[in-house]
Formats: sequence, structure tokens, C-alpha cells
Amino acid sequence: MRRAPGAPNGVNERLIVEVVGYARRHGVAEVSLNFAAFRALLESAERGLAERAGYRALHLLDPWIAVESLYLFDRKFRPAYRPRSIVFRSWWDIARLAAALLTLEFGRTRPAPAPEEPLPRAAGLPQRP
Repeated sequence: MRRAPGAPNGVNERLIVEVVGYARRHGVAEVSLNFAAFRALLESAERGLAERAGYRALHLLDPWIAVESLYLFDRKFRPAYRPRSIVFRSWWDIARLAAALLTLEFGRTRPAPAPEEPLPRAAGLPQRP
């Protein structure tokens, strides 16, 4: 789970514990954590040649894509895993899907407003006195 450099440890864990507590108090039986791709590859103790190459690539790319570190973060909570899939119309869509996923992961973000600027209010929320 990514965090700001210099931020204290445990903030993300605390947020998850608070969400689980809130869900329990409100009768919600299940909470979804982050989706960590390639779980089977990361968990496997016995890897063939292709799996070893894939694991090595994930491990080397982890500083940029954070798949392995996200998996290790999620594993602390002993989640129940359910397989997820991507559905696409044709193999030609793979390039567009990959570009969209890479944009989400590595895309530019807008700079945060300066501290003296007020943050915009979401529509429908009451104003503070």
C-alpha cells in the first residue's frame, strides 16, 4: 500500500480497521480490500520456468507497479480471495486495456492545492459553520 514519503507507519492499517469496525456496526458482512493481481504467482512455492520468469519480472518492477508489496500488505488481513477476470471483445482490445491500466497506475496527477487555498466542497454536503 503506497503512502507519502515520511508519513508514519500504520495509517493505512488503521483506516482498514476503522472501516471494518464501521461495517460491523452497520451490519455489513463483507468489506473489499485492494485487488492484488498475480496472487497465485506470488503465493506459489513451486514455480516452473515461465512462473519463475514472471515472478522475477514482477519483483523487479515492484518499485514502480507495487504488485508484490500490495499483495504482502493485503496478506496481513488474511482476506478471502475470489478470482477476478477481465472481459474483452477481441484480442485487439488488449492494447487499449493495457494503456488504460498503465495510465491509471502511472498517469499524471493534478498537483494538490496550496495549503492556503480551500478545498472544493462536494455537491450536496453541508457547509461547516
